[in-house]
Amino acid sequence: MTRAAMFCLGGYPGCKTTALERFGMDRAIAREELAAVLELDFDRIIPSHGEIVETEGRAAVRAAFSWLELA
Repeated sequence: MTRAAMFCLGGYPGCKTTALERFGMDRAIAREELAAVLELDFDRIIPSHGEIVETEGRAAVRAAFSWLELA
């Protein structure tokens, strides 16, 4: 059921954000927080849904939030 719901909201498959996140986030705050996350040293992502991202995790997060138009 979780995968079906995430698929309907655009958050599955892969490392993606859902329609709810896109409409419900304060974009200015999200940009600041995401910039802080992207400064961390990580390569692997273990999401609460979908497959584990073993490599290039930072790039996957940046791509998932590309709609925020990060600097």
